[in-house]
Amino acid sequence: MFEDGSIDYEGYKRQVQRMIDGGVKALLVNGTTGEPATIDIEDEFELTKITVEMAKGTGVKGYCRCRF
Repeated sequence: MFEDGSIDYEGYKRQVQRMIDGGVKALLVNGTTGEPATIDIEDEFELTKITVEMAKGTGVKGYCRCRF
């Protein structure tokens, strides 16, 4: 996240790729580190979309927690 509160999506993508390359079995998006309390719902959906696209075809499971 940048100082203005916007999300560093490129940094997020690098982190997701690092975890995929490292052999994780699953990715939890908007999980237990406080993201839902600090970002808006559009950002929650964008993070989920990015993760799903990056994990597609890798065998990595994706789990998300979001508000409706």
